[in-house]
Parts: sequence; C-alpha cells; structure tokens
Amino acid sequence: MLRFPNPGSTLENFIKIFVNLSNNLSDYIFTLDDMVSITVNKGLASSSGFIGNEAIIQSTRKDRSRDPLYNQLKMYSELYRHLGWIKSSPDSSLNFLITPFGIKVAKSNNKMHQFILSILCISFPNNSIETKSNFNIKPFFTILKIIKKIDEKISRDELIICLLSCSDDFGSKNINLIIEKIKRIRKNKNTLE
Repeated sequence: MLRFPNPGSTLENFIKIFVNLSNNLSDYIFTLDDMVSITVNKGLASSSGFIGNEAIIQSTRKDRSRDPLYNQLKMYSELYRHLGWIKSSPDSSLNFLITPFGIKVAKSNNKMHQFILSILCISFPNNSIETKSNFNIKPFFTILKIIKKIDEKISRDELIICLLSCSDDFGSKNINLIIEKIKRIRKNKNTLE
C-alpha cells in the first residue's frame, strides 16, 4: 500500500514552507538539516515552545529518528518529492534539489492551482520515488475518473482500501474493479469481506 506522510500542517503553511525553501535553496544541493535551518530561521517552524536557533537546539537529538524538526522536514521532503517539486540528488536520497517544476510552483501567482495540478499528476512508479512494489497507479486522477460512479464522494478509508492498495488503476477493467469494490464495501456497511 502507498502511504503519504502527514507533517501536521495547513495546506497554506505547507506551500509557504516550500516557497521559502525554493527561494533560499534552489541553487544548491541541500540536506534535511538545511531545510530545518531555513524553515526555523524564517519563523515557519518551532520546537518545544522555542523559535529560531533555540528551537533547533531543543529539537536536535543524537538519534535523528527522535529529532522532531528533522523528522517533520523529512515528511515535508517526502511530500514535495511526491509532488515533483524536489528530487533526490544522484549521490544520496537525503540530498535534494529543487526541480524546474518546483521553481515554477514557487514563483507562480496561483500556487494553489499548481498544487492541485501536482496532486493530479502523482503517479507510481515515477522517477523521483522508489517503491518496492509493482504499483502502477495515479490515485488522485483516478478519483476524478470514478467519482460520478460512486455518488460523488469517497471516504478516507475507501481511498486507502480501494485506491492506495490497488496495484494497477489503468484501463477500464481495473477502474471498474475499483468502483465495484467501493460499492461492495458500502453495501456491506463499510465492513470488509
């Protein structure tokens, strides 16, 4: 199943953080620590009630997996990669570059429109995200294809069970299987067989 990280932010803040990163890092290969520093120093993140350098000091742990700011920006980086706004450098998956598309998004006068286009273009497999699965899906584009056939609504659980767990959503046969599964779940009052 595909999983999307949740950095715990509003959509506006999510985009604002990216614009800040693009404005400061688009000419460089950068790390998660660079992302933390730029985000905290612009007042877009805090830790343990602190802002600025003190927030970084309070957040930093010897075991990076327990470092709140580092992990928050790691989740952001994963979502930005899904959207095609950043990519890993050739030498390390945790060194990043802002993509030309990411720069376009950051400079756009209608960033929300660019975000929506980015969501619709998320697909697996792709050049930016390595997966161990053999998925072949465009989950959000598929929602638009099926929404009228499923009463113009889809729940979070239906999205997870029927789309993000689907191995292939290309072609009318696979689309129909997704629609049938959603309808079957609804008929059984959201209980799985």
